[in-house]
Amino acid sequence: MWNKTKKIKLTVAYYQDYKLYELDWNEFLLEYEDQFNSSLIGLNYERFFPEIGDNILRLKIRIQIYFLKFSKNFDNKISNLTLKYPKNLERLTVADIVLSVLKQQFVERKNIILKLTT
Repeated sequence: MWNKTKKIKLTVAYYQDYKLYELDWNEFLLEYEDQFNSSLIGLNYERFFPEIGDNILRLKIRIQIYFLKFSKNFDNKISNLTLKYPKNLERLTVADIVLSVLKQQFVERKNIILKLTT
């Protein structure tokens, strides 16, 4: 998933762009805590990532749709069901995590003003 030779943009989102959530996210948190000797206190997982239950429900629906496609009673309306994850999730970006490392707790870049001095 991570390509060390490629530049990472600060605007990239962990879930929407990297598809990182659930177990991958847990591994990320462990690595984050080890690497930066800090945790993301204050991060609300549900704002940025789908709930585990949502994924199980979508898997069940997907299996049912595949089954129905092969049956005679398949209704075209069912094929129009969207299997995408919720669109109302906020974007947790690389910039949010970088700033959280500096602050030693979770912060969003929209709530931070950076002043560069020499």
